[in-house]
Amino acid sequence: MSDEEGPKFFPAEGSIIGGFSRDKRGRITEALQDMQLAVNGMAMQFAENGGGQGEAWTTALAALARACSIFLRKTVLGDFGRRETRLLDDDVLDALGLRFHRLVTVPRELRTPIRISGGGIQGGELQITKLNDETLEPEKTYTAPAGPQRLEIIVQWPLPGAIGWIGAPTEQNPWQIVPEMLFRLDQEPGMDCDQWLSQQVVRFDSRGISLKQIVQTVVNFEAAHSVNTSRLATVGGIEPSKAARNPSPHILNAVTFCGIRFAHLIVIESGLYLYDALINNTSVTRPTGDLYRMKLGVSWDSDQNDSDTPSWACFQGTMMVAFHNVPTVIRHEISPVGKG
Repeated sequence: MSDEEGPKFFPAEGSIIGGFSRDKRGRITEALQDMQLAVNGMAMQFAENGGGQGEAWTTALAALARACSIFLRKTVLGDFGRRETRLLDDDVLDALGLRFHRLVTVPRELRTPIRISGGGIQGGELQITKLNDETLEPEKTYTAPAGPQRLEIIVQWPLPGAIGWIGAPTEQNPWQIVPEMLFRLDQEPGMDCDQWLSQQVVRFDSRGISLKQIVQTVVNFEAAHSVNTSRLATVGGIEPSKAARNPSPHILNAVTFCGIRFAHLIVIESGLYLYDALINNTSVTRPTGDLYRMKLGVSWDSDQNDSDTPSWACFQGTMMVAFHNVPTVIRHEISPVGKG
């Protein structure tokens, strides 16, 4: 720009009329309103009988997990993982004076291996008969044997998100679904979004699965989209799906404790943690209307708490049949991160 020419303006394309205007703080309040509806709905639906149970309870928890994942995507994940699209970007975090707590560490002396059987088959075979092109009479039969196959998952219990799930849960003293089961609330928070999300929640076999991966699994495959993840293998040179490229979080998401998917447990506790943190922040405008804080819990009518194969630990995923004669046991291990 020269003094003679004066300032020059960049040309703009598209409509000069924009949509509804609200800054990030206003959008944070809007995201809190969405969470408020989910939290209040749970509180009002199950408060009358003192808690939830059965299919209605687990269905409601799954819906709450999807709502929490959307909330977390808006606030800390952002659109396609871009930091600047987070509602809680670095500038907003600094302005709010907001930092996040570390994940809990499960002491090694508390860990006990439990085994989850994922079913399988005792054996079988597939018969394929070729028919004559003209008469449709059988010409030849091909047989493909399938030997015994089963899945076994070893869990070093308890896991983060369920660190207090020890002993026998009862209606009077249930296992709690609260942020304290996942985060060290007794310590000072000091993490930004990237540090918070990058924390490894568990190790699946030899690979760590982070808080970010767990939230993304729920929000991208269940909440924002609805994607079938029952097949995590590809045949015939077909390009693998996004789920098949990284199967571990989806297998983990099919592991349930007391009927609750493990990934849902992590997302609910993370969502409630951030909801409380923002509600308590005086620089954030609270939603109007009643505010509830929940302490969710589960009880289990079982005498198997000392068993290494407890009935409250299940696998609800699928398993493809492999056609060979060799007996096969597929094993995975899920364990807390660190020495504890």
